[in-house]
Amino acid sequence: MRDKTTKKHFELFKSEVLKWLNTLGIKGWRLHFYHEDSDDTAGCWAIVRYKTVDRVAEFVLARTWTSEPLDHEVAQTAFHECLELLLAPLVNLARERYVSENAIVEETHHVIRTIENTFYPDLVVE
Repeated sequence: MRDKTTKKHFELFKSEVLKWLNTLGIKGWRLHFYHEDSDDTAGCWAIVRYKTVDRVAEFVLARTWTSEPLDHEVAQTAFHECLELLLAPLVNLARERYVSENAIVEETHHVIRTIENTFYPDLVVE
């Protein structure tokens, strides 16, 4: 049986994404939100598509789920997609044919600092 996400689920998804991007300090991205089924979302509850060079991210909540969508699952899915975006620059580096050691170390530390700033806000390092 296929279950559908509702407009309420989509609004929850968007608000959770925005909350976690803010909490994690993930800034400087142009954000777009979609509530749709596509080839990208087949078998997924949600996805984030991104272009790191342009700093554009598209968060997509699938309309069709394989089970009844529960609010806590929608919220956790939003959090998961935010973590995907946090790691996006590092993932892109890993896909490059030629990447320097310094580029990997720099992006790794960017991720670490972002997480540190979330859990230790009094010691924020830009």
